[in-house]
Amino acid sequence: MKARILITSASYKKAYPVLKSLYKAGYEVYIAFHNLRSPIFSRYCKRRFRVSNPFIDEKRYLLDILNIISNNKIDLIFPIGYIDNLILSKYKPIVERYAKVATPDYQSILYVSNKVNVLNLARNLGIKVPYTVKLTKYNLMPAYYEGPYVVKRAYDASHPVYIFGDEVIDLSYNRIIKDEKRGEDYIIQEFIPGYGAGYFTFSVDGYPLIEYTHIRLIEERPSGGASILACIKCDPCLINIGRRIVKYLKWTGVLMAEFKVHYEVRDYYLLEINPKLWGSLELSLAAGLNLPKQVVEYYLNKDSRNNAVYNLIKSPIKHYKHDICFSWLLAGIKYLKENPKIWLRMLLKTLRESKKVSSDIHLADPPELAYSLLSRLFNLMRGKIPYNKWWIKRDYLVRRLYSKLLKMNLRYIISDLDGTLVHLPVDWQKVKSKLIKLGLMNENEFFMHTFTRLFYNNRNLFIKLSSIIEEYELKAVSHLKYNPNLSNYFRNLRNKEIKIAIVSKQAKQPIIEILKKIGIRQHVDYIISREDSVLRKEQIIKALNSLNAKPNEAVMLGDTILDAYSSIKLGVIPIAITNNTYRYQQFTEYGIPSFKDCIDAFRIILKALDKHKSKK
Repeated sequence: MKARILITSASYKKAYPVLKSLYKAGYEVYIAFHNLRSPIFSRYCKRRFRVSNPFIDEKRYLLDILNIISNNKIDLIFPIGYIDNLILSKYKPIVERYAKVATPDYQSILYVSNKVNVLNLARNLGIKVPYTVKLTKYNLMPAYYEGPYVVKRAYDASHPVYIFGDEVIDLSYNRIIKDEKRGEDYIIQEFIPGYGAGYFTFSVDGYPLIEYTHIRLIEERPSGGASILACIKCDPCLINIGRRIVKYLKWTGVLMAEFKVHYEVRDYYLLEINPKLWGSLELSLAAGLNLPKQVVEYYLNKDSRNNAVYNLIKSPIKHYKHDICFSWLLAGIKYLKENPKIWLRMLLKTLRESKKVSSDIHLADPPELAYSLLSRLFNLMRGKIPYNKWWIKRDYLVRRLYSKLLKMNLRYIISDLDGTLVHLPVDWQKVKSKLIKLGLMNENEFFMHTFTRLFYNNRNLFIKLSSIIEEYELKAVSHLKYNPNLSNYFRNLRNKEIKIAIVSKQAKQPIIEILKKIGIRQHVDYIISREDSVLRKEQIIKALNSLNAKPNEAVMLGDTILDAYSSIKLGVIPIAITNNTYRYQQFTEYGIPSFKDCIDAFRIILKALDKHKSKK
């Protein structure tokens, strides 16, 4: 007889790969849910049961689950969400009189769900964490504050608010007062300029049976959130850190550790640990890792030390497809209203790279697909799917920038080069392939990581790497053209006695050639290149020193979050320039004024300078 598995909180999107996996593994799949969503209509489940909302009535929910497992001879309960993991682990001795439960123990879940405990754990293991303090209505800003920072709840469903400017501090205060009656705890955390990465595992007694890492390319919100487009990326450093956490906790069950990886120095900052399945689970199945099946096999046979899963302790699953991606096109459908180009980008990537990119459009499961597609489109048209009207905030931020420029004594402009003033046509993938063959760059590194590693650890290799890249940069200069508009704006700025510095991670000679080609070399006072420093904050400091400038008399133009972050750290006003629609929205959500073209930014700056001069 087939084992019967009850999947709880089956309306979550991460429930779908579980029920599909277990159905194909030969189990009878039953589901329990408290609200209607597409996974419960899947053809892969045998019976469906509606239960009480666990967020509202814990005891009623528990009684409903007990009735289902006793009346249907369920062998194993497989919880999906945080709340059902918490409740079922809490009452595990009672529930397991009738069926086994695939959860970690209750105290372990509570421990790792508390972000303060996670910070202490990380310190004990020597893992970096963002500087963090508990937030109260009497402590709205930490003493160390240089900005930016993040406000979030201390437990599950953290709902972070990113604060890059003091105008949002009132939001933190109001949020605390609103949630004080509900006993919500908040923390305030240093913002880390980096990309999201995760370590995922199913472990037994602190030994990983299945493990992998991924990076987020597109998130539910550009400022942060669940994955909408993610890719498997084998990161040995991250795997090593994840194993240390699992071993320290002596963890049994599924676990996800979320990190931010610094854009420049490649430091790994632990943000939180989730003792439950993750929303991006379908990505692992696409890569060939059948985690749900292994979880069920372990918990059904955990009393037998000779079962097949225990044998995996000696030989964990390591082989899976790398560079596999997954796009949640339907889960991210709000982008059709919020930022259509992002959604179309995901769609085109899925269609063009169908062999390596899967999606949540489940053609083999018509009932689930029909409900998922139609309900989301219907809710989107009726306005029931919340989306961010970020363009309204963007206009406000530009007005606020203009107001700041009017009040300040602007005398200096610092600007990035590639991506800000020009777009240098270098085939970076080709460059990376060559550097990997020469042993100068690692497969899982980004260019900024390699620059930093070699600049500070092996200057001879850095010079060799820099000279190779410089050849490509100089070749690309020939494709650039004279830019009369940009030249005129730079001339006008110089006529108003504005001093200008360029900070770039290009080599100095290509920078000079680029500035000559586009017609602004004669208007630039100082150039800071990668030969001077590879860290953006240090480059800006060198530019300020070269200009003999005060930070409150300068603005910084750049095309990355790192540019804005470094500027704010130094007290320089950041201005974002990007034609990347995802990053454009991201800047706005962080509270950074942004423009699609540097000409628009210079237009605002000159307008403010003229107004300021007329007032005098």
